[in-house]
Amino acid sequence: MAENNSNSPLSANQSNTNPSNKHVSLNFSQKFIDASKNNETVNVDIILDTESAKTDGATVEIVYDPESISDVDLFPAFDTESLYGEQSDVTTLSHSPEEGKFVLGISTSAEQEGTGRIATLSFKTLKSSSKDKTQITFSTLSEGYSGSEKYPADLGSLEVKIK
Repeated sequence: MAENNSNSPLSANQSNTNPSNKHVSLNFSQKFIDASKNNETVNVDIILDTESAKTDGATVEIVYDPESISDVDLFPAFDTESLYGEQSDVTTLSHSPEEGKFVLGISTSAEQEGTGRIATLSFKTLKSSSKDKTQITFSTLSEGYSGSEKYPADLGSLEVKIK
């Protein structure tokens, strides 16, 4: 029978994804937007609060109703005012307008902590929608990370008035 020591690989019941129980928060810069008065593009920032963690990246999955929201795009924040700064790397992991999902990965070479903008969400509302309002949310796949350690995110949402 093999000995179990601290240098052995993790057993099937253990995980190294978040051994420290740290977490982050993802929110929109606004909780409510009244987009009923015009058909212009709406922009809202995505804010990452690293809370108890230092992060060198985040995965953001936005979920929306494609019958109420269109022309969705995520623009990463590359300026000096953003959390990850000018040197961040961005990967669009997937965008499925028909399903109403957009996944973006953002990373940087140095760990960061604090609260700041990591991207801007851009969209239009569809006035032909049968709904008066809709929500845009982050999926539970959204997270912060540092190397291979992943931190689950407390997730905010955005209510959008359409009509």
